[in-house]
Amino acid sequence: MHCSQNLKGFNIMWGSGAPILQKGGLAVDYFFVLSGFLLTYLAFCEYKANGKIRIRAFFLRRILRIFPLYYLAVFLGYFTLGILYPMFRNKSYLSFSISEGLPYHLLFLPNWISAKYLDGVGSLYGLWSLGVEEQFYLFFPFLCILFFRRKPIVYFGIASVSYLLFYNYFQANFPTRLTDEYRQFAYTLRFHYMLMGGFYGLIFVQYRELFAALFSRKILQLFVLILFLFTIFTSLSPFRHEVVHASIFCLLLISLTNESQTSLYPNSKFLRHLGSISFGIYVYHGLVSYPLRYSLEISPNSFAIISQVPVIYYLLEISLTILISHLSYVHYEQKFLKLKSKFTPVRVDQK
Repeated sequence: MHCSQNLKGFNIMWGSGAPILQKGGLAVDYFFVLSGFLLTYLAFCEYKANGKIRIRAFFLRRILRIFPLYYLAVFLGYFTLGILYPMFRNKSYLSFSISEGLPYHLLFLPNWISAKYLDGVGSLYGLWSLGVEEQFYLFFPFLCILFFRRKPIVYFGIASVSYLLFYNYFQANFPTRLTDEYRQFAYTLRFHYMLMGGFYGLIFVQYRELFAALFSRKILQLFVLILFLFTIFTSLSPFRHEVVHASIFCLLLISLTNESQTSLYPNSKFLRHLGSISFGIYVYHGLVSYPLRYSLEISPNSFAIISQVPVIYYLLEISLTILISHLSYVHYEQKFLKLKSKFTPVRVDQK
């Protein structure tokens, strides 16, 4: 999606009408669902093993996973777009000053800046979803402690539906006395996706053997995969509802856990590594696009090549993003992930 938007700025419209390139918002929703699914699954496994949720350990694990890469992205964003860009281009890129925006990013409120300045946020724009994640974490472990005592699936289901109804109602009846930036900020608080992911995470951990039996059949794996591909490659209206998207994606996640010989999906080290560096891919892809776009601005030869073969731009951004994410994971993130293991109470494969 971002590749398509970048090329549009140079009047290169190749592929811009493809439905999959219009699904950036859906990809973020999947990010929230996946987060809720994994967090709730792990939290419930911890609760079953120990009879409690260790809140301090939960927050330390989240800090060690999110903070190092998040703050590096904040630094790189402000350094490149707030300092280097004005230095070399003699004009500002960001729609706000460093002194205004930086405190919000440091306090994990990037979604406020993104809501206030929809344009001119650059690579810092993508960080809004990480802010929403951190805001969800503030009450998530306490929600687990409250819900896990009795009927956790029911309570997570009720919480998901309740917040979804409230969210949609609030968006449709937003107080007119509040400005658009408050409306945009409220729009970022998509906690219902994380709650829905948590709902399915609990269903999975409670009925894992049943799902293992169901998804041992390749026909069911294929059916779920086709449904998922329909959501990202088409714009058909039956697949445009939040609950439908979340449900199909969670069924895909569950089917991916099937590690038997009947699995439709290859047991690839490369694919597993892509999963390990996916957080870096999400964070770095926006940063990677700026040098590529700048090369099109200053180099007529680069512009001519990309104009003739736009797919090269897509391949460059994807490959560079994966490479940088790999290097970041191996040489930077793993230093913190090793510390994180000290606060992991129960391994997933021990459930």
